[in-house]
Amino acid sequence: MSDQITVTFECKVCGASPATLELPDNHTDDDAARCKSCGFEFGSYGEIKTKAMEAAKSEATDRVKDVFKGMKGWEVK
Repeated sequence: MSDQITVTFECKVCGASPATLELPDNHTDDDAARCKSCGFEFGSYGEIKTKAMEAAKSEATDRVKDVFKGMKGWEVK
């Protein structure tokens, strides 16, 4: 099992998977993140970072649960 977690997004408009984000130079969390292929706006860069962090945390939690799965006396909540 890899210790890396990769989060990818799919564009709901053009189907690019993984979608490549297009951001302005010197972007901030308030700038719009767009699909580089078709220009669809995913939301603000800050929102995208939050969604990616939530997905990574969920994956990490699932991996920890798998490690302790079946061990007597251990429960991961």
